[in-house]
Amino acid sequence: MKICFFANSDFYLYKSRLNLMKELRKSGWEVFFCCPETNKDFISGLVGTGAIFLPTQIKRGIGLFSNIQYFYQVKKICKQNNFDLCHNFTPKVSILGSWAQKSAGIKNIICSVSGLGYVYAGKGLKHKVLQFIVNRCYSSVFNICKKVIFQNPDDLKFFVDKKIIKKDKAELIFGSGVDSDYFKKEKADIGVVEEIKRQLGLNGETVVVMISRLLWQKGVREFVEASEKMRNMKVKFVLVGPIDKESPDYVPSKNISEWEEKGLIQYLGDRKDVREILFLSDIFVFPSYYREGIPKVLLEAGAMERPIVAADNVGTREVVEDGVNGFLVRPQKSQDLSESIVKLVENIDLRQRFGVVGRQKILQQFDDKIVINKTMEIYNRITNNQETRTKVIINK
Repeated sequence: MKICFFANSDFYLYKSRLNLMKELRKSGWEVFFCCPETNKDFISGLVGTGAIFLPTQIKRGIGLFSNIQYFYQVKKICKQNNFDLCHNFTPKVSILGSWAQKSAGIKNIICSVSGLGYVYAGKGLKHKVLQFIVNRCYSSVFNICKKVIFQNPDDLKFFVDKKIIKKDKAELIFGSGVDSDYFKKEKADIGVVEEIKRQLGLNGETVVVMISRLLWQKGVREFVEASEKMRNMKVKFVLVGPIDKESPDYVPSKNISEWEEKGLIQYLGDRKDVREILFLSDIFVFPSYYREGIPKVLLEAGAMERPIVAADNVGTREVVEDGVNGFLVRPQKSQDLSESIVKLVENIDLRQRFGVVGRQKILQQFDDKIVINKTMEIYNRITNNQETRTKVIINK
C-alpha cells in the first residue's frame, strides 16, 4: 500500500506526523510526503523514517498563479506514483490537493481539519466573506474525500450543522497526539535546563510560560497584560515562539522589544528545546481565542505535568478541565487570566496536583499511540487493507 501525506510545511509533518510515518513503515506501507522544504533537519528526520520526499511549493494567500501551479504539481506527482491513499493537512492543501488528486484518479482521499484558524476567528465583513468562500470550497472537497478527520467535536458539529459534510464521512480523533515517552519530566536534559535558567537570569521567581506562534489571536496581548497586573509579584513571564510574518495577524517584533524593555516579558524566540523550557516552567499559559484544533503544545505541557491556564475555547477545553488539571478563563479577559495565574503562583500543592492529573489525562486520551492506532484503523478500513492491521502498544 502506498500513502502520501500533503502539507504546507515540513515543520507540520515533522512535529505532528513523524511517529505515524514510522509505524506505517513498520507495518509495510510505502510512505511518501509532499511539502516545501524549509528546514533540512525536518526533512532528514522525516526521510529517516523510511519515507520518500517529493518536494512541492505552496504559498499562503490567494495568488491565482501559485495556486494553479500547486494544483498541477500535485496532479503530476499523483499520476506518476498512483498512491492508494492521500492524506491532506491544512486548509489550502486540503482544498487544492484534493481537487488535484481527484483529477489524477486517486480514489482514496482523506483530509484533516486541525482547527478553523484565522478566517473563522474573525467576525467582521471581511471574515464573513472569506468564510462563505471557504465553506463552499470545503463542501466541494468533502464530497471528494472518503473521510474527513476532525480534532475536536465543536469543529465537527460546525461543518455537519452547516451541511458542509455528511455526518457519516466525519471522524473524530482528538489532536495529533503527543509522544509522552519523550515529553516526560525524567527525560529532560538537565544541562540544557541549566543553560536556559542562566539565559533567563532566574533568581527564585515563579516561571510562567507561553509557547505559541506570535499572533494576536493566540492571546499574546492578554499574556502581557496579565504580566503587567502582576508586576508586584516575584514572577517571570516567558514568551516562546516564532513571529509569523506571513499571517495578517502577526505580532510585530517592535511590540515584543517594548515589552521586554518594560520588564513585562522575556522573549526566547523560536526554540527546539521545548521539553526543557516546560520542565523549568511552573505554570503554562495559553490564552488563545484562535480557532484551534487540539493545540499540541497543551498536550506537551500536560505530559510534562504542568498546570495550565487557558482560554475557554474550541480545542482547549478538551485538554483542560477547569479545576482539575488547570483553569479555563474567559477569552480576551486578562483580568481573569491574571487571577487564575495568581491562584497557582500562591499554591504549590495545587500546581503539583493539577500536573499529576494532567499527565494521566494525556496518557489516557492524547498519547500519540492512541491517535496512531485510530488513524491507521481508518486507513485500513477505506483501503480494505488486510495486511497491516497491527496496533501500536501503549506503555503507561
